[in-house]
Amino acid sequence: MPETEKQVDNTKALLIGTLAPGVNAPTWAAWKVVMLGLAISLGALLWVALRSTSSALLIHVLLLICFAVALFALLTWFVGETGFVTVDQQMKDLNLAEDENKASKAE
Repeated sequence: MPETEKQVDNTKALLIGTLAPGVNAPTWAAWKVVMLGLAISLGALLWVALRSTSSALLIHVLLLICFAVALFALLTWFVGETGFVTVDQQMKDLNLAEDENKASKAE
């Protein structure tokens, strides 16, 4: 049974997603993992800063958290504006997809 969508591994899809317009699902999943790691790191830093006697450290960590929230909000807005696309569409945009006419002639 022929597949309508060619299967591409996640690593290749992530690399294609960095070069082509739009955002594919593997790139969005990687973005969520990176932001989760950032949130965990900043949460740990905040915990250390709250236990510290230095108010400058607390202010610094709070400023980093504000930057991270702004980054997340702006990039989420940007993805909403550019929209989600499939990996196949991104491969066509980069001229990496096989031409259907060539594939049918080869069979």
